[in-house]
Amino acid sequence: MRDYLRTARLRWIVDRCFQFKDGDASEWTYEICVGKKVTQFAGNQKAGKTIGKTLFEWGTYKIGHDQLWANGTLTQIYGNGTGGRQTEVFFECLDQYPTVTAIEEVRESELRMWVGASMFCDFRPTNPTPPLLEALLRPLEGWCANFTTTGFWSYEYCHPDSLVQFHKDSSGDVRDPMFLLGTLHKSTPSSTFMWKTHASADFPMLRGKGAGVNTNSRPKFRFLPVQLVDFPSELNRGREEKPQQVLAMELTNGTLCDSADVQRSTRVLFECPDDFATLATHQVMKVME
Repeated sequence: MRDYLRTARLRWIVDRCFQFKDGDASEWTYEICVGKKVTQFAGNQKAGKTIGKTLFEWGTYKIGHDQLWANGTLTQIYGNGTGGRQTEVFFECLDQYPTVTAIEEVRESELRMWVGASMFCDFRPTNPTPPLLEALLRPLEGWCANFTTTGFWSYEYCHPDSLVQFHKDSSGDVRDPMFLLGTLHKSTPSSTFMWKTHASADFPMLRGKGAGVNTNSRPKFRFLPVQLVDFPSELNRGREEKPQQVLAMELTNGTLCDSADVQRSTRVLFECPDDFATLATHQVMKVME
């Protein structure tokens, strides 16, 4: 169980890189690529290549040295860096996107680094000061995935923006009609607009690619209307095991339904499968009208 919890907490940040600079005037930048290495460099970095003369390795990840603590904090050791440098990394609770919050050079060859992320928070009911539930879904922002039913319709969900319903012909091309089934935007954008949203530096959305998570520290939405609800009884059929509760988020302001003269809306449910720690990515499992 302990190995499962450790792997599950790291699952969505492993292999991702985060940088830290101690003030704008500092010439040094520190970078951790989780599960790989910690580096320190002067100058600029672009496309994984350091532009500048100075680069220190503060260690590569040491397998088998992870420790998971009762409050959800996890520590890792990165060793055998330049001149014997070593880093101890503390992954702690933070109600934001994963980010390096602080560093400390304990000695000339020993560094401590703190990384904050929501997956290291204690969400148990026994916690007297639990973090916001929306923090559990923050790491998914910008992720998109397609889902096709056995019938006429296909769907694309982009978290937490929108759910779009569309039809593909035999060649795989998208054809009208296209409907926006709900969004977090206060005004109603068209379904075509949502579909054609292009990637940007602040929100690298990759439509239909199943990727494109927001690696920027600024969230697109300041608040996510997330609730903890009982698992719907209508979804029980054919399932041997089911979660007791799931997270739910309401999407509204969809395309107007002419027959009922109301705007379309969707309730998105998030559950944690048993094999979460080994999943390659998030998945859309079911769409029901």
